[in-house]
Amino acid sequence: MSTCPDESTLLAVAIGDSDAAALAHSAHCRHCAARLAQLKTDLGALRGVLVDAPLPPSVRRAARRTEWLSGLLTPLAAVGLATALALAVVWPRLAPHATPETQPQLASLTADVTAALFASREGVGLAEPLSDHAYVVAALNGGWPCDSRYGNACSYDDLLDQ
Repeated sequence: MSTCPDESTLLAVAIGDSDAAALAHSAHCRHCAARLAQLKTDLGALRGVLVDAPLPPSVRRAARRTEWLSGLLTPLAAVGLATALALAVVWPRLAPHATPETQPQLASLTADVTAALFASREGVGLAEPLSDHAYVVAALNGGWPCDSRYGNACSYDDLLDQ
């Protein structure tokens, strides 16, 4: 049975994050010392490529684009916040208020809007909706109910009877 440490333990020794026993073993065992030296060489090459080498042009362009955007977002957020705050303070003072002269007009407008939004078929004289059968027949014919463009002109009462 071998007492040599595995690769993950040797990696910990190489980066200085190991226990004293693994460090002492790698210092006295020729096989582990060679493995550790090769691992340190590989780590140095990786550091040279990943840390010390210049970034590729596409990454540099993306980094510049991100820096520009992040530099722009902070002032825009500040302007937006100041605008929202100003509107919250000023807007209520600018909004029109109901006066005794405008009360009848507002009451009439409210009644008209209420009648339009909450109208019933009986009160306003709205027609009954078409039955599903009329839509199915029209779809099979390739058109819409009562659409003369497709040659199926009809009266509304004909569609309700189907």
